[in-house]
Amino acid sequence: MPKIACKCGHIMNIGSLDEDFAYDLISQNALWDIIDTWSEKKEFISEEFVDSFNNESVEVYECPCCQRLLVEEAPNSNRFSFYKKETE
Repeated sequence: MPKIACKCGHIMNIGSLDEDFAYDLISQNALWDIIDTWSEKKEFISEEFVDSFNNESVEVYECPCCQRLLVEEAPNSNRFSFYKKETE
């Protein structure tokens, strides 16, 4: 099973589709483009819809230990930037 490590050292198991710390991030424009494209099709094929969504979205993981966000730099790049909440 694939894993990703947070900078705090926590290892997250990913890929089971059962993670409550995994999200998809997509721009509103890209989402509406996908919706527009699919609303014109005569047949809805879920696998193709998911593929078109995944080609435009990036993966985001929230570390359960430190709440740091791991944001994929580009769709399907498997390169992540790390963001930690600022506190005053």
